[in-house]
Amino acid sequence: MSESTGLLGEQAGSAPAQRVLLMLKRDGSLSLQSIAAKMRISKMGVHKHLIGLEERGLIERFYERGGVGRPKLWFKVSDKSSSLFPKAYSDISVCALGFIERKLGREAVEQALRERQNELYTRYSEKLAGKEGPDRVRELAKLRDQEGYMAEARRAGKLSMEILEHNCPILQIASTYQEACKTETQLFSRLLGTRVEATHRAAVGDSVCRFMIQPKAKTLTKM
Repeated sequence: MSESTGLLGEQAGSAPAQRVLLMLKRDGSLSLQSIAAKMRISKMGVHKHLIGLEERGLIERFYERGGVGRPKLWFKVSDKSSSLFPKAYSDISVCALGFIERKLGREAVEQALRERQNELYTRYSEKLAGKEGPDRVRELAKLRDQEGYMAEARRAGKLSMEILEHNCPILQIASTYQEACKTETQLFSRLLGTRVEATHRAAVGDSVCRFMIQPKAKTLTKM
């Protein structure tokens, strides 16, 4: 069991409660009915887990009007819960990058981040060998998911695909140095051999990091 998984279990409580928290982290927000349908348990059972998570300060409720009638109740993860999900030694990394910036300037920070991406490129390339088109995109998302990004790949229209990362282990770094997002997008573009655009970023307050992958050739359009 990883440290992050252990902490999640310790704070969230039971396995079903952990599952609810992970669902909310991945989907952004869900209604009680949606959670019950996904878990295939009663709304009363889900409500018990939601109350427990809410009492621990791990989730928040909000209301949204969707037409005629009473506003609909929704739930989402709280800021407090972010500490339960994987982080990539952010405090140490931000401190180190700050030292580099003071001594060598901002360009040196981007160079350091680019060097990290070069190392990831080498490692990812080995695991992506032999994969093409949608399979390569899905495999990249799988690799990111294994590293704590809670990533998934899916269709985005007829010709494009997207990678969604529901957790950002380097959020503290990316919030301070936007170059981290820039080099990450460039990494994806190099690995996939096509244009990639970051349309949503957790570092600027979005609930997810979203990478739009433009079709490289006919291989990307075949499922």
